[in-house]
Amino acid sequence: MSETKWTDEQQQAIDTRRCNLLVAAAAGSGKTAVLVERIIKIITNEENPVDIDKLLVVTFTNAAASEMRERIGDAISKKLDENPEDEHLQDQLVLLNKASITTIHSFCLEVIKSNFHKINLDPNFRIGDETECSLMKLEAIDEAFDILYEEQDEEFCYLVDCYAEKRGDSNLQNLILSIYSFVMASPYPKEWLIQSAEDFNIDENFDFATSKWAKAILETVKIQVEGVETSMAKAIEDVSGIEELETFIAKLKIEYEKIKDILDACDISWNEAYSKIATMQFENYAKGVKRIPKDAPAYVKEEKDKAKNTRDNAKKSIEKIKTSVFSKHYDDLKEEIKFLYPVVKSLSDVVLIFDKIYSQKKRDKGIIDFHDIEHFALQILTQTDENGDFLFDKDGKNIPSDIALEYREKFYEIFIDEYQDSNQVQEVILSTIAKQNEPNRFMVGDVKQSIYRFRQAKPEIFLQKYANYDTDLSSKYKKIMLYKNFRSRKEVVDSVNYIFEHIMSKNLGEIEYNEEEKLNLGASFEEVDDEKIILGGPTEIHLMEKKVEEAENPEKDEEESEDLDASQIEARMVGKIIRDIMRPNENGEIMQVFDKKSGEYRNIEYKDIVILLRATSAWAPVFAEELINMDIPTYADMGQGYFETMEIQVIMSFLKVIDNPMQDIALISVLRSPIYGFTPEDFIDIRTVDKKVSFYEAMRKYAGESIDLSISEEENSDDDKDIDEVIDQEIEKLSSTIITHIENEVDNQNIQDEIDDYYQNIDYSDFIYEDEEITYNDEIIYDQDYINYQVDSENQYDEEFNNQYSEEYMYHNQDDSIYNIDLETQDKNHQEEKTLSELDLKVRRFLDDLKELQEKSMYMSTDEFLWYIYTNSGYYAYCGALPGGSQRQANLRILFERAKQFEETSFKGIFNFINFISKLKKSNSDMGSAKTLGENANVVRIMSIHKSKGLEFPVVICSGMGKNFNNQDFRKSILYHHDLGYGPELVDYKRRISYPSIAKEALKSRINIENLSEEMRVLYVAFTRPKEKLIITGSSRDINKSITSWSNGIGLNQPISKYKILKGRSFLDWIMPSVLKHKDLENIREMAEVELDYIDSHPSKWEAKIWYKEDVILETKEDEEDKCVRDTLENLDIDKPSTSYYDKIKEKLDYKYKYEVSTEKPASISVTEIKKIQNSYEEEFTQDIFNTKINLKKPLFMQEKTEDKITGAEKGNLVHLIMELLDFNKINTIDEIKDQINTFIKKNIITEKQSTAINPYKNIEITNTIAFSAFADSSKFAEYISVCVRLFSCLYCSTSSSNFDAF
Repeated sequence: MSETKWTDEQQQAIDTRRCNLLVAAAAGSGKTAVLVERIIKIITNEENPVDIDKLLVVTFTNAAASEMRERIGDAISKKLDENPEDEHLQDQLVLLNKASITTIHSFCLEVIKSNFHKINLDPNFRIGDETECSLMKLEAIDEAFDILYEEQDEEFCYLVDCYAEKRGDSNLQNLILSIYSFVMASPYPKEWLIQSAEDFNIDENFDFATSKWAKAILETVKIQVEGVETSMAKAIEDVSGIEELETFIAKLKIEYEKIKDILDACDISWNEAYSKIATMQFENYAKGVKRIPKDAPAYVKEEKDKAKNTRDNAKKSIEKIKTSVFSKHYDDLKEEIKFLYPVVKSLSDVVLIFDKIYSQKKRDKGIIDFHDIEHFALQILTQTDENGDFLFDKDGKNIPSDIALEYREKFYEIFIDEYQDSNQVQEVILSTIAKQNEPNRFMVGDVKQSIYRFRQAKPEIFLQKYANYDTDLSSKYKKIMLYKNFRSRKEVVDSVNYIFEHIMSKNLGEIEYNEEEKLNLGASFEEVDDEKIILGGPTEIHLMEKKVEEAENPEKDEEESEDLDASQIEARMVGKIIRDIMRPNENGEIMQVFDKKSGEYRNIEYKDIVILLRATSAWAPVFAEELINMDIPTYADMGQGYFETMEIQVIMSFLKVIDNPMQDIALISVLRSPIYGFTPEDFIDIRTVDKKVSFYEAMRKYAGESIDLSISEEENSDDDKDIDEVIDQEIEKLSSTIITHIENEVDNQNIQDEIDDYYQNIDYSDFIYEDEEITYNDEIIYDQDYINYQVDSENQYDEEFNNQYSEEYMYHNQDDSIYNIDLETQDKNHQEEKTLSELDLKVRRFLDDLKELQEKSMYMSTDEFLWYIYTNSGYYAYCGALPGGSQRQANLRILFERAKQFEETSFKGIFNFINFISKLKKSNSDMGSAKTLGENANVVRIMSIHKSKGLEFPVVICSGMGKNFNNQDFRKSILYHHDLGYGPELVDYKRRISYPSIAKEALKSRINIENLSEEMRVLYVAFTRPKEKLIITGSSRDINKSITSWSNGIGLNQPISKYKILKGRSFLDWIMPSVLKHKDLENIREMAEVELDYIDSHPSKWEAKIWYKEDVILETKEDEEDKCVRDTLENLDIDKPSTSYYDKIKEKLDYKYKYEVSTEKPASISVTEIKKIQNSYEEEFTQDIFNTKINLKKPLFMQEKTEDKITGAEKGNLVHLIMELLDFNKINTIDEIKDQINTFIKKNIITEKQSTAINPYKNIEITNTIAFSAFADSSKFAEYISVCVRLFSCLYCSTSSSNFDAF
């Protein structure tokens, strides 16, 4: 295999040493390969070889860390193949397993584990489960609010009055929790909270014009005014030279100059901008503008109207800016900020109180959460004072601790992958352990792919170094750019460059997309001579019009047409696009893709196609359903929407009903589900029984149960009873229940450990069984089905899951005879129920099940109980039979695992579990659906753009490009920002009105720009995923109107104005203005009757198509089948039996179902019915069983050996048998016990050899214990149970006296 050829820039990145090196690597530029090669060069350097464990390699995810370790291992192995005797390389393979190739959190965790004593942390600490931490947060916030309510803190009460809803303070609590999570991404959260509040504590010398708020507002205002200025200049240019519009043009120019003055003022100061905007007056076009002559050409009026429309829009924009941020006087702004100080101070105080309580709860339990990992590591690696506050040097940097200095000496170099996604805490940690005099950090990333700001990633960290680092290789702080793309075809690269050179800038995108930043083609794809093969091709844009035309016959169209929403329409359009890709076109041409594994081209498959969505929670299920209906195999990787899945909603409703059946909505949901199958007509019949009571009570009345809603006299009379008598009765009932339960459990559990030890040592290869035969040996019965219980499952996860929990939770392992029902017996049972209607049976079955489940919920753990519901109701199996069954069952298993984790917390019971899930949903902490798909499955994948980062696919369809951006954050009552602090609303709580403060307007402006920049980078990530072809789809309500809007104000050789981008509400609002002026979209311009100068020199290639709703209305399969059958029958000659259809028809008509007997068996059986059938079955056959002597064989491992030794398992069984048969009234002397044992021998119950395993002397000592007096005294019930258990243990351990002595 030939050596890899590196570009000059890649080689520099590999070879450069002794400096901080920032590698700006574009998408597909081979940055990971460069990083691996650099590591290999370092560890194999002949002059100064470095061990692999002297390098710290930090990646973004565990998967990336594993892949990096694997790549490095492969590279070392290849070097070893070249030089097998190299001992240093052999050592590297050994050291690789303990090398620090890890995520930042794993590294921090290692620091904490090694130095926990430095921060007084429990050495047995653990990382808290998400469920447990969420519950503790809820407890802590409740406690914090309770403390503040009790103290009647005035500022806190005002905070509650202003920002809590009328019915409670949950909104405010959620706000506190979100601020806490946000601020923990800062290295100094306490300082941020204090400083952000103190920013509002201003004095008389405060100058708003120099404040951070004024600067943030001016940034946005300047962009807006720039857009207005550009559009006005374009309008003047369009009407210039038209004599009939001279006076009109003069007015436009006057206004244009005023707007230009405002733009210049934005660069000077807040006061200048305020002055210019406040005094801005637009011209009166009713005076001084000549009318257009009647004989003037038509284009004159068209151009004037167009320019006037631009001018009117400019006026609206300036007026909006004026009213939103420049309407308040300077002194009013100062008073407003002072007024907000108590609010934000109280807000910070509450967060600090919550943090203190939450931290103490975590310490009490010995756990740390996700945020603690980084912050504890930072405390260990930096110096702090006696109060725990950080110490800084003269440059404002953290002073490293002794431990940090040790790490500096340990690591020769620090590698940081995906550096653009680092946050402030991670940056401080890594800079603290990095060398200072001789910098040793290698940072690689691409700021254009920084898409994790919502996780508090700070691309500004990367951008700051990118701006300050030098390209001079002699500098200690260098940067190298890698912009050759080795992933995509030329058509994809050109299209990406064309879009982003028009829309990405320093203001919006946070980097200028210029010649240095654009992608350069580095990949080479072989061409083929076959004209019938399509390779790659132009980038396609498919636009769907959502508007529905008015129908001529509304009633008819309403019946025939489908009610489709935007996602369904676009999904069907995508489905048709995929169909067209997968099959040959009208010319017989078919698309092929390059297969890396085979090194050849092959026909495209479904697995080569991926659909990328901005967010998957709402659209992905719709896309998956529509594509599957079109017979396109599809898998949707949904990160959210778990709690909205049908199966989870049904089970959660079931739990709510079991906890409290008075909840009508949950009850109706369960009854309507397949578990019980009630119909709307059934609900009507039940409700008509009594309309005033709850639906559950109506069901009970329907079933004939009496219901008394008032407190009965009998209940009141309980107060008159002697309290001791009541307690005694309750204890007796409870004791009876417990002893029954314990007796059942003791048999199965007490000797389980010893039996498990025995069975683990069995050689199962010695087993010999005969089919359909039961083997018998005195006290033990083995069933063929039991021995062969383990069966192959459909997939590996199911097999592991079932094996793990089969003994604990799978109660459906009943005797098969219960289900192999004799039909005559079944008919006999049903004869008794003939008088009951089907609804009666449904109601009785539900009430019986509910009673049983409520009883079981009292003593079963939540996870155990949940699995019992799955299996007992048959719902788990039902979900498996539905489309996407494996996915649905995996979702149910996730809920089971969540319940199991919940049980490990201090909270218990289904009520607390339901409450926790409800709060989890409200806090948007949704869980992603289970992953059940193999990597090589031949399906179309649907995933979010975020999950696609770092991946590549032959064909990428970017869908939902017309969906509006999410601006929900702006609706919060209080905004917050790392640099600008708080942005609260001004609230008049007495009148319940609020309006944005100047601080909130500032934060809104900055956050809006940052969010749009993030969205632009998300779009860049999506467009750089394809290797062969890029397809863009989107929808618009009115295509013609949208195209007109997109085409307004765009210049031929200019990028799209920042203002137009700032106003954009979707990706299409950015893409289409750029593409509309490309030469390849002539058909779209003609259709919308838009005249634009177009670009004909750019190398990118595009195709565009408009779709309408009628293009995607699908004929159902039933319609297609009916049509096919109708055509066949019309052409069928029934007089000719020799026709090819004759035999087929005869075969169909003569068909007999092979398993007809099984159709007479019920599809589901309730617990009550099972009990009846089992009792009837046992009564019928019990006598025959006892009268018939059965000679049953014993398995080889149970057959008597030549050795005299009795095994541990046999001893356990003997003890169990003796315990059942002993008469405890005749065990007062040794002789009595021996007589009973001899009786057992004579009756052939046990053998003489087996009797030697019983130690009768133990009984004499036991009879002197408290056991028998306890048996007579119910007050000693608990001690009696303990004695019985110990008695059992002593008999079992007859050969060891130490156990009894201890007892």
